[in-house]
Amino acid sequence: MNQYILDYSNPGRAKRRSGRNFRARLRMYRVYRRMLMLLSGLVCGISLLSLAHQRTETQLIQQRYDAQLIQYDSLLAAKLEVDQQLAKVYRRLSLEPRTDRVRYAPSRD
Repeated sequence: MNQYILDYSNPGRAKRRSGRNFRARLRMYRVYRRMLMLLSGLVCGISLLSLAHQRTETQLIQQRYDAQLIQYDSLLAAKLEVDQQLAKVYRRLSLEPRTDRVRYAPSRD
């Protein structure tokens, strides 16, 4: 006849099994949720650390640039001063009579 036997003697048994699976799934979802929160916190922490590192690196580069700019300005001012002194020396040399090129007139004896 019928090869399957249905047992209706304890109807709450099926509910308990589904309840156990539900609790197990809840525990698993909680684990996944905690892992996801931990992972997102880790990503946020890494991004904040990289942002702080980038900011300090930018400040360091700006300080180096400012120091080089000051050094360049001082070198440019020194070059301008030397050029002005050299121009004064050239003017003095052109105004003074040159004694190193004295021509002696031939003697008429």
